[in-house]
Amino acid sequence: MPFVLRKIRKAKWHKLAGASGPGEDEIQADALWDLKTEDNQLSVWNVEDDQSNLDLVLTAVAANCQFIANVDYVLIDQRILTGLNIQFIQTNGNSPYQAANKWHCDLLDLSAGRLLELAKEIYKNSDGKMRKGDKEVKQLLVSAVTSHHIDTTSLHHELQRQIEKALPSPPQT
Repeated sequence: MPFVLRKIRKAKWHKLAGASGPGEDEIQADALWDLKTEDNQLSVWNVEDDQSNLDLVLTAVAANCQFIANVDYVLIDQRILTGLNIQFIQTNGNSPYQAANKWHCDLLDLSAGRLLELAKEIYKNSDGKMRKGDKEVKQLLVSAVTSHHIDTTSLHHELQRQIEKALPSPPQT
């Protein structure tokens, strides 16, 4: 079964050691910021069940950032969405990585209750929360730029500067 991917801040999805606040079965309130909706919709990305397009999707997500950094994300089995009666539709993404935008989709008609149920599923699924390290993110972006899948001028100026600095130098003649 395919997955949907949502960028998160991994540290917000577990109890902080020694911190007062939420109990072990409660979600930190700050984690809900990672599920910020617009018009009762949540932007996510489709990931094939064999995860063959995972790096392409992560490249698209990273291309929308301001600078090279770790990309924390969660993979949610689409059966969970079905079980929560959450509908989704393929929509065109707005990433500078045009070829990957076809895997973007939106979760539709979300209520506060459905969003909270989704947050609970994410919280319970510790295996689904992952990280692509900044060095790997940099490699993905440089590869996409050198293969002409991403035009550096479409990136945030700081990310553009970092990627251009990381590009291999042209051979001397």
